[in-house]
Amino acid sequence: MLERGTICRTPEAVDSYIRTFQNVALLKYHGFPEAYMARVTGKSEALIREHLALIKKHFPTRDELARYLGQNNILSKQQKEAKYGS
Repeated sequence: MLERGTICRTPEAVDSYIRTFQNVALLKYHGFPEAYMARVTGKSEALIREHLALIKKHFPTRDELARYLGQNNILSKQQKEAKYGS
């Protein structure tokens, strides 16, 4: 039996949430506004704000966000080279 308040998600729903997070992180890195993020991802502004709050908490600087994006192969090779001089 599940405990009260337990949330069950399908693997597809979890994958979708992670993809949205990564897309929002990339858009934030490039300086796009929340309304634009919602429009291009097809997600609500409330969900975009949720992701932005997580990004702010876990990647408080642009360098930390760039590192996350680079480590997860979300930034293009050219963007990584420009950032890290590789």
